[in-house]
Amino acid sequence: VQPLLAWWKGARVVLEREFDAARALELLSRKRVTTLMGVPATYLFLSQEPGFAEADLSSLRLAVVGGAPMPESLLETWIDRGVEIVQGYGLTEAAPNVLCLPPEDARRLLGFAGQAYPHVDVALRDAEPGRLVAGAGTGELVVRGPNVFAGYWRNPEATAAAFADGWLLTGDVAERDEEGFYRIAGRIKDMVVSGGENVYPAEIEDVLAGHDA
Repeated sequence: VQPLLAWWKGARVVLEREFDAARALELLSRKRVTTLMGVPATYLFLSQEPGFAEADLSSLRLAVVGGAPMPESLLETWIDRGVEIVQGYGLTEAAPNVLCLPPEDARRLLGFAGQAYPHVDVALRDAEPGRLVAGAGTGELVVRGPNVFAGYWRNPEATAAAFADGWLLTGDVAERDEEGFYRIAGRIKDMVVSGGENVYPAEIEDVLAGHDA
């Protein structure tokens, strides 16, 4: 996603054979990198480098995270270094961008994945009755639009299982607030029911990641 957009606009792309946190910090400074994209683990390893506190990150205008929910404590670590990370959400079957949080809302809506991209429709679906959730609520995130794939290659059964009423079923549980911003709670199959409450690993990981130990 990131290199294609950069080349399209005529920007320089810094390519590495593999991810090395110490080298990445050095390259950010030396190459004056303006845009960075990674998964939560990328930002965690960078923040754990001994030189992170003194690293020159002044060139960074935009830092984007995707691939998994990012712990709020890790987001705050980067905010403390003067970098506000923009969260997003997507999946391969949707080519892949679905949700994005504008930079101006990064601090106000810490932990949210944002709102739908232009031309992309998103909704929440209640699995039991199979109805869409109105207003603020929680449910499976479903997607439709020209970005959604036509189906799995030579696998009509999997394709049929991936859709319901014209919506792509992501398998991800999301929460929507009163403003229409989405936050990813976890995967449906990973959910644990305890004492009548739905518990998602992402929520537990968020608490653990914020602990001093």
